[in-house]
Amino acid sequence: LKYAAVIALPLCCAITTYFMSELDEYEQFVQYSQVGTIEPIKNQAVLITSNGKSHELNPGATHAIKDEEGITIHKNRESGLKYESQSQISNRVLAYNTLRTAKGGEYKIELADGTIVHLNCDSELKYPVDFREGERRVELKGEAYFDVKKNGNPFIVDLGDMKVKVL
Repeated sequence: LKYAAVIALPLCCAITTYFMSELDEYEQFVQYSQVGTIEPIKNQAVLITSNGKSHELNPGATHAIKDEEGITIHKNRESGLKYESQSQISNRVLAYNTLRTAKGGEYKIELADGTIVHLNCDSELKYPVDFREGERRVELKGEAYFDVKKNGNPFIVDLGDMKVKVL
């Protein structure tokens, strides 16, 4: 019995010490893994107009941007961007704007034809300022959700190697 106690006591101490050190390492891992926080997604983007001017679209600000083509771009807190044509000029040059969202950002835009686009983070949408008669075409890099306004003309999303056509 003495010999069994002499062997069992150090063995029990060694096993207890081993499991206690493993528990300490697990607690340290849990503490380190909780250090990084995930930032909330914000409504932030950059609008590049057809003339090359860049506009930061930060959350909370409301203002209107005048384009040379007679288009007014309204920026609202909740609804993002909304395009409104001030005049119906048919010989106007077709101009394209580009909307880029930042990493960790998203943005909502209402195009001139009434189509609403929810642009996801790190994405880019190139679109005409005012749609002409016939097909409506936009170019997308990244992710977006389209709520296409029905007006009798097809809506085409060009993704580079693929095109999506909404009839």
